[in-house]
Amino acid sequence: MKNLSMAVDIGSVSVKGILVDEEGNLISKYYLKIIGDYVTTYGRVINKLRSSINLNEYRVSSFKLTGKRKRLLERSLGKDYFYNEINAICNCVSSIYKVGTIIDIGNSLKIINFRNNSVIDYMIDDFNSYGKFIDRAIELLGISDINIFKTKVKFNNTNTIIFNYNIINILLKKYSKEEILLGIYNLVIDNILCNLKDINIRDNIIITGGLSLNKSFIKLLEVSLNKKIIVMGNSLYSPCIGIVSNNGEKILIHK
Repeated sequence: MKNLSMAVDIGSVSVKGILVDEEGNLISKYYLKIIGDYVTTYGRVINKLRSSINLNEYRVSSFKLTGKRKRLLERSLGKDYFYNEINAICNCVSSIYKVGTIIDIGNSLKIINFRNNSVIDYMIDDFNSYGKFIDRAIELLGISDINIFKTKVKFNNTNTIIFNYNIINILLKKYSKEEILLGIYNLVIDNILCNLKDINIRDNIIITGGLSLNKSFIKLLEVSLNKKIIVMGNSLYSPCIGIVSNNGEKILIHK
């Protein structure tokens, strides 16, 4: 019977999980948005991963958790099962790159400078809303891919946490959906750039987290930074991969 490692990331928006064998092959992965109780969503992800394998062939011999939402599970399972999220993300990326800056954009923002698998410095912005804010705007407008060089709506001195979504219906009377969404993307990027003032950006900029999958947003961020951005395969699962980082490179490039 072959041994598998299971790693689960419990974020503020979703739960992600992976199963990896001893050779570093990605056997299964699963992502589920949190609706209501995050513990229930966690249970569904675990069950989905287990149901994806032949239990006569595989067994889960190692199990680790990371992520923001963990308090209830930590009480029941114990702290030994949990891994620091910042270190997990760093372990994931440093399996390929030796030095650089990681910008992890989920619902919160994490900026991590690392060198040789060690965190040099980092910051977390979990006051502003990033992923949920953009997801809500995309849901209301019904689009996500846009021309980033189009004219945009300018939102002055607006924080994402106090954004009034009702203004979108008012703006639609004058502006196109693309112009509004581009303005919203820029508003989020303004928050990112503001946070980057306190961090010295390294040569390699690697993006992880849910917003790494939004191609228009990432291209706009790249233009705004005037630097090349790297988005690796399976970037959504980077904290999970970091827990089993001995074979992180193989998992990252796995489709």
